[in-house]
Amino acid sequence: MTKTTDRNAGVIIFLFGALVTFESWRMPRFEKIGGSLLNAPGLVPGMLGIIIAVLGAIMVMRFYTVRRMARRGAVAAPPPHAVETPEEVAAEVTAGMQPASMPRLLVTLALSVLFAGVLVGRVPFWLAIFLFVAASIVYYEKDRLRSTAATARVVAIAAAIAGATAFAVPFVFERLFLVTLP
Repeated sequence: MTKTTDRNAGVIIFLFGALVTFESWRMPRFEKIGGSLLNAPGLVPGMLGIIIAVLGAIMVMRFYTVRRMARRGAVAAPPPHAVETPEEVAAEVTAGMQPASMPRLLVTLALSVLFAGVLVGRVPFWLAIFLFVAASIVYYEKDRLRSTAATARVVAIAAAIAGATAFAVPFVFERLFLVTLP
């Protein structure tokens, strides 16, 4: 990032975190019906807002610290094993990851639209989650579907993860956060 971009982005991130924290504080807390602080729907967004605001403030402070050090002539030397070229940076960042592809992006978009636009509201929510997660896992593991045994293993793992997710998401939102799901 450029010199002023760090500062500007940090300020924007800080303000966004502060706004999220403020708005989460304004959410109902169910105190009138005997609810505790842990039942408040604004608890998690409030904590996330605080974290975002702190990280934005750190970004701004880091900008001014580096600027002050540069004015004094202090320059931090990179460690001897530091990555130097853009190609090395790209290789290090993407190590072990599949390259980005338009078909994967489009399938993800299609699965998301199918989940949110078709399944949610027409089938039980847990079933919509199960189908979405299972289909996503099977699609992204398609390179491992070389034999019948490998396919069975991938489908079994996908079904297990999708089943756990289909149980956990409604449980957490309905029982802990007291949010009614479709």
